[in-house]
Amino acid sequence: NGKSDVKSDNREHTITIAVHSMPAEFHYSTVPKLAPYVYLKSKAKNDTDYPLLNGPTNVFFDNQFVTNSTMEYVASGEEFWTSLGVDENIKIEHQLVRKYKERTCVFNHATKWIYEYMITLKNNKPTQENIEIWDQLPIPSSDQIKVILVKPEEKQNNLDKT
Repeated sequence: NGKSDVKSDNREHTITIAVHSMPAEFHYSTVPKLAPYVYLKSKAKNDTDYPLLNGPTNVFFDNQFVTNSTMEYVASGEEFWTSLGVDENIKIEHQLVRKYKERTCVFNHATKWIYEYMITLKNNKPTQENIEIWDQLPIPSSDQIKVILVKPEEKQNNLDKT
């Protein structure tokens, strides 16, 4: 509703067509081997009668600008994900602790390499958060090489701020 005037000066102009808030679920995820950041995403449903068109977006969270993003076409009634960028209040570190080899067989000179990694997560937020941490096992380049995940002991230092 309402009218907008646009200057005819051959420049690009932005006009607000509508403002609509949508309830959202939030999800934290990280791949610490690739980047030392924890990312926040939101899942929402387009509960308007109109589609959301694809293109560049400005993302606001708690009435504050957080990032620029790109949005795909979202039909009315369809759910979609939006990236809210890095949450600086959650820190993650991925480091090689130890690398060593063991001889497993005397006769065929088989060697076992062991790599120990530590992923450390620190939540500086006043709230408890669920964070999905993604890591990967190496992919062997030969059938003679076997990769085995040795399950680590779970270590929880502070259950209130995990």
